[in-house]
Parts: sequence; structure tokens; C-alpha cells
Amino acid sequence: MLHSSPIETVYTVEILPELRHIHGARIRPEIISVKIVHSDQDVFMDITVTLPREADLQIRRINIRFIGGIDGPDFKAENPIQQNASDLAHLDGWSLVNYTKGLFSDDGAQEISDEYHMR
Repeated sequence: MLHSSPIETVYTVEILPELRHIHGARIRPEIISVKIVHSDQDVFMDITVTLPREADLQIRRINIRFIGGIDGPDFKAENPIQQNASDLAHLDGWSLVNYTKGLFSDDGAQEISDEYHMR
């Protein structure tokens, strides 16, 4: 028996230019796109990188609904996508390092960690 489901609407917003503006060279240079992906029920961050010596791309999808505090998740599917995109782009570097593996270079992540621990 075949099961059918309604097609889910998905929206995306590119945030890499804003992340590069805020974090500069700390962002891995092989990253060519960072998008917020909104569906009816979830919020993801897609990181797209070029692979060395290949013409292929690799996309890593991270569900970011778990990011939040006592009041619940900060990134909700019912929030406007632009709000979630702006909030993620302006999340502090320390949180981004810990929540989004692979966004920063090793040196960039270490710099952010060192700055955080010097506070």
C-alpha cells in the first residue's frame, strides 16, 4: 500500500554574507553557502562546502530547534524565517562554535574559544 503525504513547503534564507561580515576569516573558506531552511515543523541550518579535488558539494544539515533556554527553543518554525535567520547570524561566536560544528576553521574556533574564556 502506498502512503502519500502532502508536500511540505520549504523556505530558505542565505546568511553566509552576514556571517562573513561578523566573523570574517574565522569562517571556513571552503564554505560557499549557509542557509536557514524553514519547513512547516522544523528549522535547519544548511552548510554547503566545496570538496577538495572534486566538483561535488557537500551539504550538512543541522536541526537548530534544540538551541534555546529555559523558555524553550529560540528557533521555532512558527517564527518568521527572516527573524530566525537574523537571530542565528547574530548569535555569539561561542554559541555558534558549540552548536554548529563545521562552520568555523579550527583556528577560528580556537580564537573564539580563547576570547570566551578570557572574559
